[in-house]
Amino acid sequence: MKKLHKKMEKLHFTNRDDEFAKRFRTLLGNRNLKLRDIAEATGCAISTVSTWKNGRRPKREATLIKLCGAFDVSPSYLLKGEKERSEYIFSNEADDRIFRAASPEKSDIEEYVRQLIEAAEKREGGLAHLRFELRRKLPLRLYS
Repeated sequence: MKKLHKKMEKLHFTNRDDEFAKRFRTLLGNRNLKLRDIAEATGCAISTVSTWKNGRRPKREATLIKLCGAFDVSPSYLLKGEKERSEYIFSNEADDRIFRAASPEKSDIEEYVRQLIEAAEKREGGLAHLRFELRRKLPLRLYS
């Protein structure tokens, strides 16, 4: 019985990823989130989320996507530490961001809006005109 327990313990820790655990804990702290918050966002038990905090990765891709959504980061950052250009991990990285982008779609929109604003700032009354056109052509009720 003792041998089996040692074998199971060894098996349990072979899937451990210390770098993943470090990123998970960093995001947890920087986003001011609790394990309970992550459990609610992913639909998993707190005990499962606790294993992630200790270096076990989520097994299902759908769960990983929900976890990335809860942290507002890409899977490539969470799994490999590869940060996308529009992603931020620490709050001081987000100084001039309009909003945080975690997906390619959000990143493209952020870049396009940034370019629109820059172009509008170069023209007299450009920002007011841009605001008017956006509100007229893209009312928020379209996405509510």
